[in-house]
Amino acid sequence: MFTPADRKRITEGYQAGQRLQAASRFGEAIEAYRDLLKRYPTVAEAHFQIARIQLAGNRLPEALAAVEAALKLRPKEESLWWLLADIIKEEGKRKPAAVLARARKAGLDEAALGRIERRFDAPSQRSTEAAPEAARPFLRRAAAAGGMGDDQAALKHINRALKKAPGSPPVLMHRVDTLMAMGDLDAAEADARQVVQGHPEVGHYWAVWARIKKLRADEPLLAELERRHAAAAPGTDDRRQMAYALAKAMEDIRADDRLFGYLNEANRMTAERYPFSAAADERMAEQARAAYSPALARRLEGKGFGELVPIFVTGLPRSGTTLVEQIISSHSTVTAGGELGIINKPMTDLMARLVEGDASAEADFAQVGEDYAAELRRKFPGRPIVTDKSIGTYYHVGHVPLALPKAKIVVVRRDPRDSCLAILKQRFKDGTHRYSYSMEGVAVIYKLFAAQVAFWRKAAPEAFIEVNYEDIIADQEGQTRRLLDYCGLPWEEACLNFHENERRVKTLSSTQVRQPLYSSSVGAWKRYEADLAPLLKALGPIEDLP
Repeated sequence: MFTPADRKRITEGYQAGQRLQAASRFGEAIEAYRDLLKRYPTVAEAHFQIARIQLAGNRLPEALAAVEAALKLRPKEESLWWLLADIIKEEGKRKPAAVLARARKAGLDEAALGRIERRFDAPSQRSTEAAPEAARPFLRRAAAAGGMGDDQAALKHINRALKKAPGSPPVLMHRVDTLMAMGDLDAAEADARQVVQGHPEVGHYWAVWARIKKLRADEPLLAELERRHAAAAPGTDDRRQMAYALAKAMEDIRADDRLFGYLNEANRMTAERYPFSAAADERMAEQARAAYSPALARRLEGKGFGELVPIFVTGLPRSGTTLVEQIISSHSTVTAGGELGIINKPMTDLMARLVEGDASAEADFAQVGEDYAAELRRKFPGRPIVTDKSIGTYYHVGHVPLALPKAKIVVVRRDPRDSCLAILKQRFKDGTHRYSYSMEGVAVIYKLFAAQVAFWRKAAPEAFIEVNYEDIIADQEGQTRRLLDYCGLPWEEACLNFHENERRVKTLSSTQVRQPLYSSSVGAWKRYEADLAPLLKALGPIEDLP
C-alpha cells in the first residue's frame, strides 16, 4: 500500500514524464518514467508509457519488454492488450491467436477479446500512440483513409493533426510515409529532416530520412549522424538503425570501402534479434512441387474461377518486381494492387491437403479463385484488371491457373549477385525477410527461388513468363511490348513513361520507381566484390544456378 506521501510523489513523477512526452522530448520522458519505476516498480502506467514511446520509435524489443512488465502488474487491463497487439503486429513474429489465448487466460471477457482481435486488423497504431492526445483522432482517420488508398484524404487529416500538435515527430513521420507513397519525395525529406534535427538521438528517424533520397557527400547532417552513431551505446536499437542509415549514405556517396562496416554491424544486430531458419521456406517449396502433376492440371482444366484476369508479378525482393508492376499499371486499364498477400495462404493450405492425400482439396481450387476475386472486387471496385505483386507467388506458379485460369504470371529475375546485394542492403521491416540479415541466408533463399522457378519452367511452362531486370534496362521498349502482349493489353506509350505514374507505391522501391530507368545498379556487385566474398562462396558458380 502506498502512503499519501508516496501517492503524491508518484503523481508528480508521472506528470513530469507526461509533460516531457507531450513536448516530444521522448528520451527524457523515458528517463523520467524509469526514475519513477526505480522507487515504485509497480506503477504500471509508467511501463505503459515507455512501451508507447518505444513503439513509436520502432524499438520493438524494448516496447515489448515494457508492455509485458505492465501486464504482469495489470493482466486484466484491456488497453495494455491493445498495445501488445500493436507491437506484435509491427514485429511480425507472433500470431494473434497466441495473444488472444493469453488474454482469455488472464480473465478478459469475450467482448474484450473481440476488441483485441480487431486491433490486429486495424491500421498500424505505431505513429498514433506516441502522438499528443489531441492529434490522435486525426491520425486514426488518416490511417483509415490511407488503408483505402486515399492518400489525399489521409494528408488532409495529418495536416489537421499537425495543427493540434505542431512539430510532433510521430505526426510528421506519419506525413513522411504518406508523402513518400504519393511520390512527393522533396516534401517527405523536408519533414524527415526537421524530425532528425529536432531528435537526433532517435535512430529510427535517421533510418527513415536516409532512405528517402540519394544523399550527397556535402550533406551537413552526415557528420552529425556519424557522431551520433559513434556515441550510441553498443547493442542498442538506436545504434543499429543509425548503422543502417550510414550504410545507405555510404552507398549514395560511393564510399564503397565503408559501406559494409556499417551494414554488417546493423545486420548482425538484427540477426541476433530475429534468428533465421530456412526450414519453413524449404518445406513450402517442396510441398508445392510435390502437390503438382500434369494429371492434376488436366483434371482441373477449365474448372477454376474464370471471370477475373489478375496479373501476378513475383520474384525476390529488390529484383525489379516493383518496376515491372509500375510499367504494367501505367496502362490505362490496369490498377496496381501492390503486395496484396491474398492468395498465398489458401494456396499453401491447399498444397498441404493435396500432399496429405485429401481428395476434397481439388474441388476447392475454384473456391480459392472465387474468394480471391471477391476480395479484389472489395478492395478495387469497378477496376477490371488489377496487378498483385505478392512476393511469394513464385512458390505456386503452376497452381494459381488452376484456381484462376485467366491469370497472368510474370516472374522477375536479376543477376544473382546484384539481386542478393540489393537484398542485403535493404532495410526491411523488422522480423520479416530474416534471411536478409546474413550473406549465407540470402544465398540460401536465392538458390531456393531459382530452383523453384526451374521446376515450374519444366512442369508448367505455359503458366508464366520470365522477365530479366537487365533486359528491361537494355531494351525498355522491347520488354515493355513483350509484357503488354503477354498480358493481352494494347500498346500505350504511357507504359514507357512509368515514372510519371502517380499511383501510390507503398513498397521499399517507392523512390526508385519515381525515376526513369538507370543502369547503375547493373553489375553493382563488382564494387563490393571483396566484401561479398562470403556471399559469392555461398552462391557457388553462377553458371551452375538454374
